[in-house]
Amino acid sequence: MNIKFFLRKALKIGFGRFMGSFASKLLKNKVAIFNYHEISQQPSEFTKQFNLNVTPDVFDFQIDFIKKNFNVISPKDLINDKIPLNAALITFDDGFSGVYSNAIPILEKHEVPAIIFLNMKVLKGDLFWAGIITYLCKYDKIFMKYLRTVASVDEQEKPAFLFCSKAIVNDYCELHNVNIDSQVRKYVGEFISLMELKEADSAKEIYYGNHLDNHYAAINMSDDELLTSYNNNEAELKEYNSYTKLFAF
Repeated sequence: MNIKFFLRKALKIGFGRFMGSFASKLLKNKVAIFNYHEISQQPSEFTKQFNLNVTPDVFDFQIDFIKKNFNVISPKDLINDKIPLNAALITFDDGFSGVYSNAIPILEKHEVPAIIFLNMKVLKGDLFWAGIITYLCKYDKIFMKYLRTVASVDEQEKPAFLFCSKAIVNDYCELHNVNIDSQVRKYVGEFISLMELKEADSAKEIYYGNHLDNHYAAINMSDDELLTSYNNNEAELKEYNSYTKLFAF
């Protein structure tokens, strides 16, 4: 037997037995939120870098485990306060392409509901904000020097995405004539297309939620900017039957 295969199976079995007992005691009167991003055999550099990917076979195992050890609820159950003991909710952030091609078929197989929190500007072609910042920080040394000149001492101790604003990036790109569109798209990976989003709209117990119109850090936004981003995204999402009035920062 392949040793890696054996160890993986052993880990799964051991983890399942331990977590089943642990979860039933610790989370008995709470809602456990299981948050995913990408589900893919070929994750992008961005999702690998930040450990945001789960392979389809592992996701299949995890959903089976969650269903056996929790009472999985839908977003509508949460809104209507229909929450059983040992409840769990499955969520996805951002809307990466593997959620449509890999995750939804697995969820349907297990008859498990889930909600996908979407950035509609990104799905319609805008660059993914978190991808812009992380790409520049990783690959552009001049940007990092520029960032230190405009950031306060306190800000420099934080990850760039927690303080770097759109204005800073726009000023830098204009000043240095930087165009990173294609590089960022390759680095981040693909998102659900609008056609796929429409097709998934008819899927049983798949819901859409608001994640702002792009993946901005809310801490860097004014109240007006935050409300505008939320409202613009909600207006787009209301076109879909699956939209549920839930928001994820």
